[in-house]
Amino acid sequence: MKIFALFLLLCSFLNANDMAHNFAPSEDCQACHTKIYEEFTGSMHANSTPQKDPIHGSVWKNHPQNIKLERYGCGGGQIISKI
Repeated sequence: MKIFALFLLLCSFLNANDMAHNFAPSEDCQACHTKIYEEFTGSMHANSTPQKDPIHGSVWKNHPQNIKLERYGCGGGQIISKI
């Protein structure tokens, strides 16, 4: 019973953590926080995404999760599917 209660508690923490990741876009903050928004948009933090930074983008593109690999079948070497 204690294990089940701990499991439910863990599940509630995991679900609560998902709610913490729903942020408003930074443009929504611009109206009230003009100076902070200007400083942020020119910062390395704001421009460190794979889409904006060429070095970060090339590393991201070559990450094994982002590379489509071909899987070969036994014997004939024919391509079964692309991942």
